[in-house]
Amino acid sequence: MVFVLLIFTSVAIGILAFCLGLSYRTVNQLKREAEKTVQMKDDLLTTVSHDLKNLLMSTKMRAELIFRAEEADDFKKIALSNLESIKKSMETMERLINDLLDLEKIRLGKSNIKARIEEVDSILMEVLEFMNPLAAQKNIKLAMNARRTGLLVLCDRVRIIQVFSNLIGNSIKFSSGGGSILIETRLIDDDVQFSVRDNGPGIKPEQLPFIFDRYWQGRHANPKLGIGLGLSIVKGIIEAHGRKTRVESEIGVGTCFTFTLPLVKKLDTTRDSVVDHVV
Repeated sequence: MVFVLLIFTSVAIGILAFCLGLSYRTVNQLKREAEKTVQMKDDLLTTVSHDLKNLLMSTKMRAELIFRAEEADDFKKIALSNLESIKKSMETMERLINDLLDLEKIRLGKSNIKARIEEVDSILMEVLEFMNPLAAQKNIKLAMNARRTGLLVLCDRVRIIQVFSNLIGNSIKFSSGGGSILIETRLIDDDVQFSVRDNGPGIKPEQLPFIFDRYWQGRHANPKLGIGLGLSIVKGIIEAHGRKTRVESEIGVGTCFTFTLPLVKKLDTTRDSVVDHVV
């Protein structure tokens, strides 16, 4: 009897020690992950503060130039030129602040997705019309290759156009002049797959697992190219639609971002009646 009790006690002590050791390791791991996240968030905020400060300083300097040129013969020309720069700085600040607000909404699960039945062709045409002028500034060809036409998806149109804008804008930003960006669509089972493919410099293999992380991009971004919150927002919007985003890239060849949206098999007479028709 005593021997059995000794064995039972030894096993119990062993289990307890194992659990305590596991708990200790788990707590330490969680602590390290939390510290890493805080550090990355601090790095992001530092970069954001730096960008905003630079934009504000630029705006202030341009305004001072306008005041100093008040008596100049070509005052109107000087004023218009500086006002245009001020306008661009303000637009950049607005985008940066909106990106931060979008990220916070995504983090809190308040993306406010308003999904309706939308025509894929219509969305893509709007994207091309919106992004072509930006691509043209760097002599980049923006094209579309739709393998199927007349497809319908369930999505928040405004948010999906934001996804395309971020992905295409990202490709334009990192591509050299004379490159190309191709938007492709294809039907895969009960989803419509969208791809944004460029022939830019590509992404290093060791960076691929992290590029969608909320704070990683702010830590590793090129200061000349901004903090790069767009991909985190893309990931959040697509996940709010119940789908995933993927990326494939090869150095010197290019990068391809892919996401899917739920296919709608038929269109009801009322565009707001979507639930019954979603596959």
